[in-house]
Amino acid sequence: MRRARWLRFTWVVLALCAGLWSAEVFARPGGGHTFGGRSRSSSRGSYSRPSSRGSSPSRQTYSDPHSDGVSGELIWLLLRLLFAYPWIGVPVIVLVIVFWSRARRSAPQSWELREAPPPVHAKADLSRLRELDPAFSRIVFEDFAYRLYASAQRARHDPKALAALAPYLSPAVRDALAAEPPVGVPVTNVVVGALAILDCVLRPASAEQAAKVQLVLDYVANISLGTGSRAQTWYVHEAWVLQRDQSARTKPPEETERLGCPNCGAPFESSDGRRCGYCGQVVADGRFAFSVVQRRQLEREAHPPALTSDVVERGTNFPSVIDPDNDAAFRRLRERDPAVEETLLRARVEQIYAALNRGWTALDLSGVRGFVSDALYAYLRYWTEAYTAQGLRNCLSRMRISRMQRVKVVLDPHYDAVTLRLWASGLDYTVATDTGARVSGSDSVPRAYSEYWTLIRAAGARGAPRVDSNCPSCAAPLQVNMAGNCQHCGSHITRGEFDWVLSKIEQDDVYAG
Repeated sequence: MRRARWLRFTWVVLALCAGLWSAEVFARPGGGHTFGGRSRSSSRGSYSRPSSRGSSPSRQTYSDPHSDGVSGELIWLLLRLLFAYPWIGVPVIVLVIVFWSRARRSAPQSWELREAPPPVHAKADLSRLRELDPAFSRIVFEDFAYRLYASAQRARHDPKALAALAPYLSPAVRDALAAEPPVGVPVTNVVVGALAILDCVLRPASAEQAAKVQLVLDYVANISLGTGSRAQTWYVHEAWVLQRDQSARTKPPEETERLGCPNCGAPFESSDGRRCGYCGQVVADGRFAFSVVQRRQLEREAHPPALTSDVVERGTNFPSVIDPDNDAAFRRLRERDPAVEETLLRARVEQIYAALNRGWTALDLSGVRGFVSDALYAYLRYWTEAYTAQGLRNCLSRMRISRMQRVKVVLDPHYDAVTLRLWASGLDYTVATDTGARVSGSDSVPRAYSEYWTLIRAAGARGAPRVDSNCPSCAAPLQVNMAGNCQHCGSHITRGEFDWVLSKIEQDDVYAG
């Protein structure tokens, strides 16, 4: 009887080993299944979506697609088998090593831009760009990059709309977008799930063009085309190269909200696609703003995202990554605005954390809109819509923050940013909305994790971080529309114009400072 029990145990271990062979079963640390449901038949690397706490609002994780390992649970099972029945355990361990080695050899071991982008946490060095353009703000640029991607995709079936984006898209890129199949079918929705700046290159001047700054971006998104019974949603993964003259300078955020003429701001109209009909300036080729000169589609799949995977928390006990200028920069922030007390910042985080978990569990982000940036809201909205479409709900209950640590403060010409590492725990599980049946996670065992949260506020804003649910501009009950404007006073508040908003969540196992 005991031998039979151990034989069954052996088969369980072998089944777990088989999971190492299947990319669709193995849950990568901090990522789980890939963003947008990339199938295992695809060979290129892509960034991972959060999953199992993983798919929760705080898991905005983009990790190395080739990082893998054997879980602690499997190792424990193998050791028990080895010591109890060595004549079974030894062959099983040999098989595990063979499976693991073959899986490692089958995965690409290097990243090349032409084939697949590098891991998102290999951050581009933007210091040389800041030397050229002291007003450059990563936050402002990423907001522009999100808007440009969505606008370009929505315009691809409309020649007039594409022509209006000529200052930001080269002729070759516009032609490629117009030829994207299915040709002529309108894009009804674009949700960018991940954006990474992969590289920054300074190109010297040549006989043909002025000196340029090039930024290589990586996007993963879901794009919906058509309506009714013909509607189709695609997962896409693309690399874009943007360039701008080295002499160009970053404009304030309020001047980059519309993708009009990058010189005068008027809606772009031109007879040749280069010269603005209002100000008369040639504005194409990145003379005033970044323009896309190359676009490469890495993946495209009609496949819904997988939302029921469990993954292992790997970085919870990692030491914090603390910026060397952390304390000095926070003192400078306090000198400029003594009302910014760390205890109040932490209280603001607690408030956002509670609202985020409530809204996520209810699949209703209306109560979150005023606390998060436009880009993060788009990311959250993508996942809540994905859960709704698949008849699932990710439940977060008894969630609590046990500790916080400030790790980085950045003061740029447009924004102040404070990054805190938080440690938290709670119940995280996914249920079917029609039956209430649990399909993944645990509704009884709390899950511990840590993350890095970045809050931003406009550089000119002043005052103590608020911990109420009122508009920071007019003090009316906080009700914010999709555009990020207060429904009472009309003020835009989701770029931190008046108070701190959450703009980014990064995982402890990939955060690089």
